[in-house]
Amino acid sequence: MVKAGDTLSAIAAAHHTSVDQLATGNKLANKHLILVGQKLILNASAPAAAPAATATNDYTVKAGDTLSGIAASTGVSQSTLIILNHIQNANLLIVGQSLKLAGAPVAASAQRAAAPVSAASAAAQRYSAPKTASAPKTYTAPKAAASKPDVASQTTTSQPYSAPRYTAPKAAAPKYVAPKAQPARPSATYRSTASGSEAAAKAAIAQRESGGSYTARNGQYIGKYQLTSSYLKGDYSAANQERVADQYVAGRYGSWSKALAHSNAHGWY
Repeated sequence: MVKAGDTLSAIAAAHHTSVDQLATGNKLANKHLILVGQKLILNASAPAAAPAATATNDYTVKAGDTLSGIAASTGVSQSTLIILNHIQNANLLIVGQSLKLAGAPVAASAQRAAAPVSAASAAAQRYSAPKTASAPKTYTAPKAAASKPDVASQTTTSQPYSAPRYTAPKAAAPKYVAPKAQPARPSATYRSTASGSEAAAKAAIAQRESGGSYTARNGQYIGKYQLTSSYLKGDYSAANQERVADQYVAGRYGSWSKALAHSNAHGWY
């Protein structure tokens, strides 16, 4: 069997025969062209007789096949293959696909490749050789055409990670709809302990959030300091709004001045 790098003259010299005998015995039309994997009959007194090739009705597509290559190897024209198999794109074949040949005769090159060895040639010595540099190159059909999934459906765009920013309490609080049948129960009078700059900071936040109105609403945010009902617990009285606002700011920021600084920097507190 021919290996890469072999030449007919080198094979003839290695087996004490001539190039002409090898060419005649193996029916080589071109003494300068042998293919990797090709089987050569050595020391044959007469050319091996190849039985007539029989046509097949189907061809299974293999990796590396092209429609033009299949047409050349089977003797069926490319246009006939397209019509018989209803091929919409002549450049797209799927590995494992079965193509109808309609009993077309096998091409002469395919006959030589598939011809069985005669009784006389079966006893002859055979030579195996590596891949020859002069072997014709073949285009490999893309396997991914059969099973490659839609790139758009699988590809995701990597986004830089950004730590979640805590938005209190607007982003965290669940939406709450206060029941109409249960009006809020007002709390007792409450006096804020904020004074001086703290009182001024508190007033600035109230003005920014609601214009200083205890009845202001913005979706789920209620009252002068725009707190949610989950904080106010259904009591929307002015006293409770003042009390809950003081508790929220003390717990989150420590002071109204710090809460105002955060509000000035981010637009929310």
